[in-house]
Amino acid sequence: MVVYIEWAFAENFLLDGVLLYLALKAVRKRIVWKRLCLASGIGAGFALLFPLLLLPVWAAYTLKFAVGFLLCFLAFGRVKTKQEWGRYAMNVAFFFVFSFGFGGALLGAAEDFTGGVSPVFVFVGFVLLTVFSLFFIKKLREKRAVEQFLYPCEAIYKEKRVNVLGFYDSGNLAKQNSLPVCFLSPDIAFDLFCEEYLEKATGQVCDEITIATMSGEKKLRLFQGKVALKTNGKRLEKEVYFAVSGNMLSREYKLILSSRIFEEEG
Repeated sequence: MVVYIEWAFAENFLLDGVLLYLALKAVRKRIVWKRLCLASGIGAGFALLFPLLLLPVWAAYTLKFAVGFLLCFLAFGRVKTKQEWGRYAMNVAFFFVFSFGFGGALLGAAEDFTGGVSPVFVFVGFVLLTVFSLFFIKKLREKRAVEQFLYPCEAIYKEKRVNVLGFYDSGNLAKQNSLPVCFLSPDIAFDLFCEEYLEKATGQVCDEITIATMSGEKKLRLFQGKVALKTNGKRLEKEVYFAVSGNMLSREYKLILSSRIFEEEG
């Protein structure tokens, strides 16, 4: 069997380049092609030299992981802040996940010549793993973006107080009688207003507000109360109107705060 070094180098260069590219994409890091090619070239050279090293098993795996960290560092670039260290760590994790996936694909391709599993299924699995990883990262980023605008709040109505997680919605500018309007989920509204929430008599309602929906205009009952929360290390308590929104399906929060609460703080 004849092995051509240039072909082996090119194969490993492309393989490492694809893996590093996918890992960088997974953490949404800008691709610098010079760094990526440098890391791929070093990885390809290491792949050619590694079989010549006579190392014990533990040393061989330690060296492989160390080189993996080095390749990711070269492709990622300088790390200055704590946040960048976190992204670099995730980049390394994805690189090894993709590497193991591709390793399984190559193993499946080799076994196919001896009657093993078809490599098509292995490569499909790798593609699905890649897509799932990118989708998972996207969802984590979306959740993190939402969490930046979440506030532990206390909804107050008469003598009743309910702890709830509120979401600051810059687009919520609703107000009635100069008071900002906050929207509650039905389950929290039932706990806060009790029997008044179920009664349809207007005598129990402070006011009403008309909102525009896809099916037309809709009137919502308003209950005057207070919202207490902490912002910038200070306790903020504002009088508001509460309206019940049946369309609030989020699990992260049960209260949509009015942006006017924060505008009136200053």
